[in-house]
Amino acid sequence: MAPSADMSDMAALVGRHDWAATLLGARTHWPQSLQTTVDILLAQGFPAALLWGRERIQIYNDAYRSLLGDQHPAALGNSLRGIKSGLCARDEARLRRAWAGHTVTLRNTTWSPARPGQPETARYDLSLSPVRDETGTVAGIMGLLHATSARLPEDRRQERSAVLVAELRHRMLNLLGLVRSMADSAILGSTDLQQFQLRFHDRIDALARVQGWLSRLEAGERVDFEDLLHSELSLAGAWSDLQDRVELQGPRALALRGPTVQALALALHELTTNALKHGAFRQATGHLAVAWRVARSDGRHASPWLQVEWHETGITTARPEGGAPGSGQGRVLIEKVLPYQYQARVRYVIDPHEVRCCLALPLCGPAGR
Repeated sequence: MAPSADMSDMAALVGRHDWAATLLGARTHWPQSLQTTVDILLAQGFPAALLWGRERIQIYNDAYRSLLGDQHPAALGNSLRGIKSGLCARDEARLRRAWAGHTVTLRNTTWSPARPGQPETARYDLSLSPVRDETGTVAGIMGLLHATSARLPEDRRQERSAVLVAELRHRMLNLLGLVRSMADSAILGSTDLQQFQLRFHDRIDALARVQGWLSRLEAGERVDFEDLLHSELSLAGAWSDLQDRVELQGPRALALRGPTVQALALALHELTTNALKHGAFRQATGHLAVAWRVARSDGRHASPWLQVEWHETGITTARPEGGAPGSGQGRVLIEKVLPYQYQARVRYVIDPHEVRCCLALPLCGPAGR
């Protein structure tokens, strides 16, 4: 199958931009904090822009690009001090407050998109949040816009706020539990602090991408399983370099819900990473087949189930020192964390010449969570 046509235009543009000619320098030299922030930014469904460094170098996503009009693409990678529209047009005092480490929110503020032939003024909620680098110093500002509609009566607004707070609390508890499990599994598979840091950062980056997918869902966008799969394979370089050794088979345009997106994205990341380090993508004779289908409910869940099979062949598996084949922390996350957090069913088998992982989970997410 060809790569998804829904791939973000701005993600592609940022990927091929000549950053070495900008004040940020070559992308390969960016700090990890900037790399991760840009990944989150590009996956946002709401208009979002990042101002990095005291020069306020701007990077933005597809939704924000539509507000820039003829300022795009000149605004990308340039200092905002010379741009007449966008976040630089906001109150300078508020920007300085964000640089000082405070989150600044402007409710129902007017915004005049720089779109040719469309002089209308729209209303948005604008949030300016500090972004910190590896030393804890504020290195940039993230700006998020959300279009507002007619205001709800006070009682309905309070009711809605209470629901949102409860949902946020629920999500945070689940997220903290997941991060703790990821840290525990990374510790078990590491021999020193540096190795733990590399493995844990890799999983945090994957989790950041997951939150980006979830924000797209909340913005009303569709997330399909094939998009998720292509994204993980492409980030690993597997899709562009090894397409002739990858076979994908399953229904297209299979829409996913939030909890399912999170579980699948983490599982696909672990499987892809393992294939790159040890399996089908590392060995010249390796081949990967991924098949997915929707199965009927088993009677215990109202939702149908998504079944995914990841099958690597043409490989020779190795026994890690001091453990059984495939006993690393990636397998622990798939076999232990996913069933607990998402009620997934997992069968993970590593034989001398093949790897097979079968996942099944409710399409509408786990019941009672």
